[in-house]
This record gives sequence, C-alpha cells and structure tokens, in this order.
Amino acid sequence: MELQTNPRYVEVTQEIGRLMREIADKKMLRGMTDHHPTIQQLRTTLGMRQAELAEMPREIPASAKTAGAGAAGESPAERLAQDLTESDAEIAAQKSRLEAVADQIAELERTRALAAEHRQDYLKLKQRADSLAAELNSWQQNLDPIQHLFTAEDRNRTVHLTTVKEVEAVERPSSPKAAFVTGVCLAIGLAAAVLFVLLIELVDRSYRTVKHLKTSLGVPVIKGIDEIITAAARRRRTMCRLVIMPAAALIGFSTLAAAAVLAYLSIQSPSKYETLKSTPSRWYQFVGGASRPILGSMDE
Repeated sequence: MELQTNPRYVEVTQEIGRLMREIADKKMLRGMTDHHPTIQQLRTTLGMRQAELAEMPREIPASAKTAGAGAAGESPAERLAQDLTESDAEIAAQKSRLEAVADQIAELERTRALAAEHRQDYLKLKQRADSLAAELNSWQQNLDPIQHLFTAEDRNRTVHLTTVKEVEAVERPSSPKAAFVTGVCLAIGLAAAVLFVLLIELVDRSYRTVKHLKTSLGVPVIKGIDEIITAAARRRRTMCRLVIMPAAALIGFSTLAAAAVLAYLSIQSPSKYETLKSTPSRWYQFVGGASRPILGSMDE
C-alpha cells in the first residue's frame, strides 16, 4: 500500500511554528507576560493545534484512483509520473519542515541577540540586587537587637532611666583651682626675680669699698679717694632713690598683680576675662573714631 504526505499535517506544523514565533515576539518585544490575555489565547490555540497534530498521521494512503490504476497495471511512464508527483509532494513537505525549522532557528537567534544586548543590564540589575540583599541583611542584623529590646519592654523587663539632675553649663573647670594656679604663677615670678637679682650680683665684678678691694686682691691699700659727688649728682641720686626706683617697683608689682588677676579670671570667670581683653580694643576704636574728624578738618 502506497503512502503519501498528509497535507493537513504540514499545515498544522506550520501553524504551530507561527504561533510559537508570535508568542515569543509578544513576550520579548512587547513585554507581555504569561498572564496576558493575548498570550493565554495564543497558548490555548497552540495547545489545540499540538493536540490535533499528535492525533494526526504524518502520512496517509494514496488516493483510490491511483491505487486502482496501479492494480490494473499501469505503464512505466505513468508509474514514473506518479513517482515524480509523490516525490514533489515529499519535497514540498520537507521544504515546509525546513522552513519551520529555519523559522525556529531565526527565532532562537533573535532571542539570543536580545539576550546579548540586555546582558549588561542584567548584570547591573543582578549586582544591584546583590547589594540590596546585603544591605537588607545588615539592616536585619541591626533590627534583631532592637526587636529583642521591644520584646523585653513589652514584658516590662527593661532598664528605666530617670533624670536626677538637669545638665547645667559650667564656665569654670573643676580642677585645677584658680587660686592655686595664681599662687603658682606668683611664686614662679618671684623666684625668677630673685634669681635674676642673684645672677646680676654674681656677675658684677666692680669694687665698691676699700675693704672689698683688700679682701678680693689681697694687697695693701695705701690711700683711698672717695667718689666726688657734686650737687647735680646728689640731686640725680636723690631723684632716683625717691622717685624713679619706687615708680619702677610700683610698675613691676602692678604688672605682676595684673597678670595674676588675668590668670585668675581666665580660669574662674572666662566671661569677665573676655570683657577685659576686648576693653583695650574698644578704647582704641573710640579714640580712633574721635580723632578721625579732627584729622580730617586739619587736612582741609
């Protein structure tokens, strides 16, 4: 019994290939999902065609006319023509299959090209997803202790803190004390003054009396002549002894006292210390502002 290719089988195979390509195009190019109505309708049609193809034979018997002619005894030319017809039908069926395979290969190539184009985007999205997952994990680790605290607080098992005393601003340090610092500064200043005087006395090599000269040189002194003091020199010495030396001592002690007071205030009362520091600049600005109009009028 002679067989020939089932034309309906070829048609259903081509329709199945077309449906598969259409589904792939809509999913890749238009972004449709499997839950989209169009995709579901195409998949329903595809399932029906696949079920029909599974029940359909690929080859069917030749027509009754051709079979009767062969049984009656046909000529070689007729058999050759029939064989050529069957061969053409088989070639057409194979071409249809090749076209379906070529379409599937083209679809696969197109899918592969799209996947290659979106590979970088996929890698970036995957890297971002990994970083977000790591960040979420770190947040989860930080939230676990807080959750434990909330659970303990709900069970009234936490440590409750109360304010005993409000925080107050402190202007002066608790240690060292201002009086101690001032006393140390004064002691250091007096010690430095004493050492300076002792150093001057030790360095001074001048002879002031005859006895000092005899003791230092060990030679006899025949006669000594005292310093001849004139009236002008006496007045200068008196002025130096009664005015200049007391004034210098007063200035020195005043400077020392001012330094001690500033050191004390810088520790004990910083606000007053800043006020005293800014006072000279204010006086300078006041005097400068008062003198500018006078100078301007003199220039005019």
